[in-house]
Amino acid sequence: MTQVNTPWVPLEIAEGIVEQAIREVLEPRFLAGSVAEATALARRRMRELHEKLGRLDVSHCKDGPVTRECPLACLHLPARQHNAIRYSTDAPRTIGGLLDMVRAGRLSETRNVGPASQQVVSDALRAAGFRIRHSHPHPRQGASGD
Repeated sequence: MTQVNTPWVPLEIAEGIVEQAIREVLEPRFLAGSVAEATALARRRMRELHEKLGRLDVSHCKDGPVTRECPLACLHLPARQHNAIRYSTDAPRTIGGLLDMVRAGRLSETRNVGPASQQVVSDALRAAGFRIRHSHPHPRQGASGD
């Protein structure tokens, strides 16, 4: 499965797009009051989303480098991998914690994180500038006397 980078749109623009779409679809079919109610609800939901996102502190890595102290959200992992890691028993809170988990080979023990998800996480860490090296030794070819 190929990972697709989704472009992000500022909330103010998304709000305008949603409101315009509601108007285009509903105005020819409903009374003006129904359209106004729908757009008001859309505006309220966008404000709630904006407030919720405002509580997430990822501002420190928008203009600067992603560091070990950054929260997992700074990696911008797809929801599947992010949620599997976030809800794991020994869930790391920072990128450093995740990096330690990957390097120790413990990511494979996480529920709902198979080889493809492990690759997505490793790729995201590499893209953020981290080196992935495992702390456990890999057997060398021919080391068993072959």
